[in-house]
Formats: sequence, structure tokens, C-alpha cells
Amino acid sequence: MFATMNLMFEPFKNSFQEIKTNWQLCKNEALKRGDKAKVLSLVYFNVLFLFIYSILILFTIYIILVGAIIQPLGFLALISTIPGIAFAIFISKRAYPKLKMNYLKGIKQIK
Repeated sequence: MFATMNLMFEPFKNSFQEIKTNWQLCKNEALKRGDKAKVLSLVYFNVLFLFIYSILILFTIYIILVGAIIQPLGFLALISTIPGIAFAIFISKRAYPKLKMNYLKGIKQIK
């Protein structure tokens, strides 16, 4: 059970860490004005991901509580939310790091 909880909350930890590192990169004096805006878009992406992922988690918790207390048919809504959470975890673990590396290479931050 704890491994599942760690898997579900790991994207929160990773996104907060990404926001901190990208924010520090934005504060760097060596960045030009255009590059700062490009790096700031990574911060906005992480904030948007946190918002969408937290809505999915809160909706899942709500469905579990409603299904357990009021009506067991409420668990049928988990059929759509569990794949959504799995897709969000896939995006944060597999697709985003590759996207970020290619994006930063494009603005010549990583060589």
C-alpha cells in the first residue's frame, strides 16, 4: 500500500523540485531575456501539471469516499480516473524528462 502511495505522490515531489531548479535557473543573471522566458515556460508547465494531477487525485479520493459511504456504484467512476492518473504518472516519469532535455538543448543551456 505504501509503495502505491509513494508512486502516486512522487510526481508532486518531482514537480516541486523541477519548479525550484527552473526558478533558480531563471534567476541566473547570465540568461538573456528570451532564454529566461523559455525556461519560465517549464515552470508554468510544472505548475499546470500539478494543478491537473491534484484535481485527478482529489476526484479519486472523492469517488472512493462516496462509493464507500453513500453508494457502491460510485466506484464505477474509478474506471475513468485510474487510467488518467496512470497517464499523468507516465507523462511525468517518461515523456517530460526527454521533452525537457530536448527543449533545453534547443535554447543552448545543456551541451
